[in-house]
Amino acid sequence: MTIRRRLPSLLLPILFCTCGPASPETAEVPVAPETHVAPVVPEPLVEAEAVAPSANLYKASGGEFLGMKTGEPLAPYIDVLRKGVLSTGEGDFDIYYIDGAEGDELGFIFPSYDESNSIGDIYITSPNVMTDSGLSVGMTYADLQEKLGEVEVHGSEIEGYTHASKDGYSYRLDAGNWSYEIDPTTINPETTIIEIILP
Repeated sequence: MTIRRRLPSLLLPILFCTCGPASPETAEVPVAPETHVAPVVPEPLVEAEAVAPSANLYKASGGEFLGMKTGEPLAPYIDVLRKGVLSTGEGDFDIYYIDGAEGDELGFIFPSYDESNSIGDIYITSPNVMTDSGLSVGMTYADLQEKLGEVEVHGSEIEGYTHASKDGYSYRLDAGNWSYEIDPTTINPETTIIEIILP
């Protein structure tokens, strides 16, 4: 009788030893409730300054640009031009890039087709060049009509280029026309000028 009464009290320490905490595989880890923390946005070190649009720094006038004119010798300008290759739908052509005083590209020159040592067409591609009529790359077809009045407009069958021409200048528009004869009224007035050519 004495042994039976003491048996539960003897087994109690054994039960505590065998029923310890659950193994890591089966233990449930309490999950903390989600907290939403706003991301930290660093303050700017320097206040942003408004940048004024660049003024037109160069002028094309009388069919001349930076002293260069179609038909004149190319040799006096070779040292200030950068040689390159222009790839078009009609092939690859040797050209000379015109860089501004700050290294920005203003346009390029095609050497004359009949004499490679003379200046052919001069292409202006930068909005920092203005013609004597007040037009520059980036202006619209509506601007062109406002400043020049009626212009002659043609497309090109191979590349689909669209050009408006007047007073010795040709203005390439950002529009595709694969027929030479086109109706000028079909051109959106907001179409931009993307090149100015001094032929």
